[in-house]
Parts: sequence; C-alpha cells; structure tokens
Amino acid sequence: MRQTVSWPAFAGHLYAHISLITAIGGPIELEAAVRQVTERVSDSVRYATNTSRAVDDRAFIPKEVRELIREKIRLRRQWQRTLNPASKAEYNRMARRTKVALDEFRNNRWGDFMVRAPETPSEFWRAVKALKGQRVHVPPIHGARSVAFTTEDKAASPLPPRTKRKPSPTPLSDNAARSTRTWT
Repeated sequence: MRQTVSWPAFAGHLYAHISLITAIGGPIELEAAVRQVTERVSDSVRYATNTSRAVDDRAFIPKEVRELIREKIRLRRQWQRTLNPASKAEYNRMARRTKVALDEFRNNRWGDFMVRAPETPSEFWRAVKALKGQRVHVPPIHGARSVAFTTEDKAASPLPPRTKRKPSPTPLSDNAARSTRTWT
C-alpha cells in the first residue's frame, strides 16, 4: 500500500480544529494541552492521508521468474558475505538462468503484443509511438540574425565549426610559477 499526505489538506484541517491554549496553570494542564495538540495533529494527518494500491511492475512477471530473481539475490548476498569462489560461480550460473528466463518472458510478451497488433496503419503507428521513448529536443543552430535552416546558412554562421577550434593556452600567473614544489 502506498500512502500520500496532502499537506494543504492537513494544514487546513489542523487550522480548523486546533484551539489556542490561553493559560496553563500547572503540570496537569500542561499534560492535557500536550495530549490535545497530539490528538489534533494525529487526526489531521489521518484526515489528509490517502491510501492507494502501489503499482508493482514485478506483479506482471510470472511467479517462476520472480522466484529465480529472489534466489539470485540470495546467492549474491551469500557471495558478498563469504567471498567464496564457489558461491560466486553459483551466483553467476543463477544470474545467467535468470537473464534467460526474463528474456524469454519479454520475448513472449512482445510476441503476444505483435499478434494483437492493430490492423490499420494509423492504429499500428499509434502503438509504436507509445512504445518509443521521449523525444530529445535538439535546439536549432542560430545564425547572425535568424535561425539557420539550410546548410548554406549553417556554413555562414559566425561560430566556426568545432573541428577547427583550437584550445588557446592559458598563461600561468606569477603566483602559480612560484608555488611549485621541489621534492628531494
């Protein structure tokens, strides 16, 4: 379960239900006031907390593959504790078995998707677009007065090409030359 707290709702509920304490006469009144503030804060947290079911990607992985992953993690921990070469070999074997099982599961899932693939080209490309990652925005090359779109405009850009730039040597200051150490 996943719990999230809406802090604006918490603050609004607390503000509406807490009363200011005017005078505390002794330790008994102090204890009562502390208890009251604690109850009001707890009530406000309960009021502002939403509980939802967490989406777990592992729930979509078959039970056999999850057990292989669990065993691989156990073997890795064992090897890290003991540093025994036999444990490392066993861990490597299990890691390969787990990788093969995960690859087979992913290939089967992809095959199922392709079997259920939409028939029309527009629906197919919509599905492909959903599978692709986010596009990376590449900013345009700016010319002297406008955005350069053609090769000629790019060639006329005031910035020289990167391949022709040479680093300029930075002269050492007098302080840097004096601070060199001589090791004997």
